[in-house]
Order: sequence, then structure tokens, then C-alpha cells
Amino acid sequence: ACGYPCTECNECELLAPFGEQVGLIFGAVADSRMSSLARNGMAGQSERSDCSSKCISERWTSVRHEEKPFRQGVVVVLRNSKGELLVGRRFGTLQWQFPQGGIDDGEGPRDAAFRECLEETGTNDMKIVKQAAETTRYELPDTGLGLSRWFRGQEHTWFLCDLGKVEPDLSRAEDKEFDALQWVLPEWIKRNVAERKAHAYNSGLHQLGLITNQA
Repeated sequence: ACGYPCTECNECELLAPFGEQVGLIFGAVADSRMSSLARNGMAGQSERSDCSSKCISERWTSVRHEEKPFRQGVVVVLRNSKGELLVGRRFGTLQWQFPQGGIDDGEGPRDAAFRECLEETGTNDMKIVKQAAETTRYELPDTGLGLSRWFRGQEHTWFLCDLGKVEPDLSRAEDKEFDALQWVLPEWIKRNVAERKAHAYNSGLHQLGLITNQA
């Protein structure tokens, strides 16, 4: 439903889980594009050859970064019996973070937490202990790449979960989000998270009762 008269748009498939969020911003642009096609007598023709590269990029450039929505997602703070928290190193980088991901259409935050943890760490054998009362936000760099093409930033619901018997194992992870995992204390990730996420992490950890000082 991108506004182009074709049925094979890979970009639309990629955006499908976030269609409602993105549609609020891009709906008017799609309508405008269809009107333009109709005026030029192209409404019945297929543009499959260049739809994927054109339709999303045109809609993206028509919306200012600060007007884009925040992607709704979850952060899973998985805790072991020693009180340590699981963090992963993002694939091909030196950045460490908690398992996280977007909430699919028709999915609640809790279901998303279990799904994302399994996909990224190879286990979702866990019990939710606490959910943060408020969501956190951080901005994405306005690069026009990756998620920033469609979203201004990420807004997360945080969950503190106690690990069950099945240990994390990246060989079972479906998503190659992380290339390493380690158990750390809350203060470690607070000091080592990417700067643009620091405020969100401080807030999330504080709400879950894992740190006492948000500064």
C-alpha cells in the first residue's frame, strides 16, 4: 500500500510490521503520488523495476526527520541468579546493549519481549519480574540509512526478567544482532552504552530498581 500500482515492493514488506506507525506519516505522500500517476496516465502501469528504490526514498525525503514517528519497541533486561545482566555486542561493532526490538502489528509489548529475546539470544526461558512504568526514548542519527529512513528514534517499554534454566546461546539465535554475549553488573552497562542511549538506559535501569542514581 505504498501508493505505487505494483504488488512486489520489497520495501513495503520490510515495513509491514510497522505499517500503522509509518502510515500515519506517509499516507498523504502516497495519496499525492497516486494523483500524480493518474494525471500522467500511468495509474494502470507497473513500475516494479524501480518501485523499491523510488517509492520509499521519495516519501522519506518529503518528511522532515523531526516529524517522523518513534518506532515502538521493547528492551529486555535479563538477569541471572548472581544479579548480573545480559548484554550483547552488536554484530561487527564495539557497542554493547540489552536485547531489544520493535513491536510487530497485532503484538503486545510482553509478547514482543519474549520473541525478541529468543531471536537475539537463543533463549526466552524467563519470567517477567517488572515492567517499567514509563517508556524511554532516544533519537536516531539523521543519516537516511536503516531505521532513520522511516523513524525519528526508538521508544521502548522496559522489562526486567529472571532467567530460567535455558542459558543464552548465540548458535540458537535467529537474528544475527549480536556477535558476543556477556553478563555484567548494572553500573557496567551504564558506563559503556552508546552515548545517545545513555539517558534512556539510565531511566530504564532506574525504573526497574537496578540503579539508584539516574545521573
